[in-house]
Parts: sequence; structure tokens; C-alpha cells
Amino acid sequence: MPFSAANHGRLRRFVQRVRTRVQNHSNRSHIWKTQMKNNRICCIICSDKSGENVVLSQPCKACMSYWCQSCLSEHCEFATRSITDMPPKCCIALDPRIVLQFLPETNHDRYKRLFLEYRTEAKDRVYCPNSNCTTFISPYEIRKQQISSGECLESKTAVPLNQLQSEVVHRRQDSAMANQDLPIIQCPSCKTEICIRCKKNSHEGACRLEDDPVVAQIRKFGYKRCPRCGYGTRRMWGCSHMQCVCGAHWCWNCERNYNVCDALGGCDNDDDGDDDDSNLEDPEEGTEIADGEAKTDPEETGHNLEGINNPESTTQNLDRGSHAYWERQGLNFGDEPSSMESEETWGCPHDFDQPMEKAGDDLGKQLCWDCWTTIDEQYLKCWMCNLVRCKDCQKLL
Repeated sequence: MPFSAANHGRLRRFVQRVRTRVQNHSNRSHIWKTQMKNNRICCIICSDKSGENVVLSQPCKACMSYWCQSCLSEHCEFATRSITDMPPKCCIALDPRIVLQFLPETNHDRYKRLFLEYRTEAKDRVYCPNSNCTTFISPYEIRKQQISSGECLESKTAVPLNQLQSEVVHRRQDSAMANQDLPIIQCPSCKTEICIRCKKNSHEGACRLEDDPVVAQIRKFGYKRCPRCGYGTRRMWGCSHMQCVCGAHWCWNCERNYNVCDALGGCDNDDDGDDDDSNLEDPEEGTEIADGEAKTDPEETGHNLEGINNPESTTQNLDRGSHAYWERQGLNFGDEPSSMESEETWGCPHDFDQPMEKAGDDLGKQLCWDCWTTIDEQYLKCWMCNLVRCKDCQKLL
């Protein structure tokens, strides 16, 4: 995602502010670090104190609080239940190396798959269309298949230097793949062939991008989808800062990660203005029905029931009404969005500085967050979200 020099500077300043707040929070964390029980540091969750049978660790880089192995393992396992619980976090997301260390080995593949799914925005996600499979296929897997299938493959041949004046690069392009109109991949689980443009089963000819009638109706009613998980959302009233049930913070106006939107100066239309349906009349109060036996005969009720056989004519927007109307109702639509001191990898445009020379730290060697291989040499790190990527994946993606 290209950014101008001005926007690039705004993003850097914004990330620096976030990291300063996190550092200040870390400086205040002595209250947690010195939480004692019988003169011993104890787990922040269960208060078990350190000793011969209790080993404490500090998984969070922001607050440096102490966790016992049991609580940390349970926390990591809980987060791998579904995509909405990802990633395991304290103040910020935990380093994948820590999560894998405290997860049972049987859950490693599930965590890696869910973490890649969490990092991929909803509009870019590809799932197997086979209803018996529905496996998520990561951008890394898609790109790897495209290259190995022959769309664009470069390979260098090692030959004695005395036989060459310059390096020879062989370019191979499979004719069968090159002649296809659509990029086709295989589901790594069930081998179903998938068109990644329409995200359906492979087919001949152009994609038929028919609009789902349900999606069209939802859009007409003023709903939007969370850009991270795709969950349907309706802004009843308030500002454009949204927090989804999956934990993602996003802007209602531009539908981007709210950190990115805020870093770029925010949206021009960032107010409590009404949505497209605000000019409609506010919902009428319910009709009072007299006590007594219910009338089920159409002739007795006097109501026209023609619309029953026509679903479109009976579809109503139960959330219809202006922002002012819903604000007057005094209903509880949930808490205000929480603070955003965590650095989220989803929706991040990813900008990498020069390759990092050191391939390890106090947690050991780095892991690539795309291919999950251990990095022995140089690696790249996004200065905005801390994503770690090996040089091979950077070339691939």
C-alpha cells in the first residue's frame, strides 16, 4: 500500500506516540512487578507465588507483569478457540514464540492458521468453497502456489564461473497456466480447485460476480462489515471510532484500521452526522393489543396478508431511525471503544526498514510470521506493527 512522504511521516510520529505511551505504562508497572505474597512475586492472574513448584515468566513487553505457566498456557489455549479470540494478548499481542512455547504441540498448527487469518483483512480472505472443508488459505499459501504453478518463476543456475561471463537467469512460464484467464489454486486440505478472484470453485470463462441479495439488503439498510473479521455492524449513533466484537478498532467512514486512519489525519467526515437512512421517519410505537384470545382468521383480523409470500415486501429495517432518535432511547449499545495502545498487524500497510542483522534476541531465534520458519540470517521487521518476515517471504509477498 503506497504512502506519500507526508503520510509516511505521520505514521512514524503516530507509532512513536503509541510506543511512548506503552513505555510510560511499562515504567508504572512496578506496582504489578512488586505484587508480593509472603515476600515473593506472584502470578497476576491466580496469585500463586513463585517457588519451587511455580515458575513465573513475563510474556508482555509493555507491562512486564508476571504469569505462572498454568495461567499463561490456559490463556493461550483460550485464544485459539476461534478467530474472534485471536491473538493471545496482555496489554499488547504476545510474541508468537512465547505463545508456541506455552501451547500444547497439538495446537501449534491451529494457532498458526488462526494467526494468519487474524492478520488478513476480511475482504482479502480466501476460504475453501467446499462446505465440508472451508479451510482458510493464507496469502502466503496462495502466492506460493501461483509461483510454483509457473505464473512467474525465476531460478538461478549454479555453474562454474569460467563458463559464464555473467549470471544466467532462467525464466519459466507454464503454458497451460499462462493461457488460463483466471488464477486457480488448490485447497491445501481437500485439493478443491478455487478461483481466487471470485473465491468460488474453479470455472471456465469470466467470474460471475453476482451480488448476494442478503448482502445488498444489509448494505441498503446502512450496515457495514468489520474490515478485520467481516462481522456486520450498524452505527446507531456516536463518532466514527468503532470497536468490533472481535476486538478490532476501525473507522466507520473509511473502514480502515483506526490507528492508520488516525495517523493519516483522520477522516474529514468524522462527526455524529446521520447515515443514509436518517431522513426516514423514526419507527412508530408498537400497537397495543387488547387482552383476549388471539385472532388467526385473516377475515377477522382485516389485515392484508399478501406480503407473506413475498419476502422482499416484508423485509423491514428494525434499526431504522436517525442518530438522534436512537440516542434518545437510552438503550445500552455497549461500552465506548477501549484504549488502543496495542500495535495490531491487521490493516497495517507494513513498512520495513533495513534488514535486521541479528536473527535472535532473548527469546531465541526469530520466527517468520508468514511461513513460520526459523530465521538464521537477516530478517525484516515492520516498524509499525512489529511483524517479522524472512527475506524469502518478502520477495514472495
